[in-house]
Amino acid sequence: MLEFDFDTNDATTTQATVSRLLMASPQLDYALLELKGAPARQVPKLMPKRLVPNAALRLAVNIVQHPRGDPKRVAFRNNLVSGADATCIRYFTDTDAGSSGSPVCDDRWQVVAIHRGARRAENISYNGKNSAYVNFGPRSKPYWTMFSRKTRR
Repeated sequence: MLEFDFDTNDATTTQATVSRLLMASPQLDYALLELKGAPARQVPKLMPKRLVPNAALRLAVNIVQHPRGDPKRVAFRNNLVSGADATCIRYFTDTDAGSSGSPVCDDRWQVVAIHRGARRAENISYNGKNSAYVNFGPRSKPYWTMFSRKTRR
């Protein structure tokens, strides 16, 4: 059973039942589920092309999350992308434990990655500090292709 609309501790939520598992990856820490009787919702769109950050691009990313299983929080401050490679994007957007699996969205609310966790990063200047933690999320081409194919019908 899944719950929608968990915005506050006393919120009235809408429930949906999982009908089947479409795909999952323990390495990337995600599962894509098909729901039975799911409420009508606007579904976030995937960014049509993979995000390719560069030094000139000051891209911000936002995360809708339920840290520690708590009510919904939206992070959209201190949220610049710090870099990317073939498999993940790194960003400073604030998250907390339990936010893995949350969509990482650009300012047009297109999904650019799925939040996975945080890593210590050295030699990065951010908010006047020479080291910081950066968050990361998978964005690999095989993953993105499979995810896009399954969700776009």
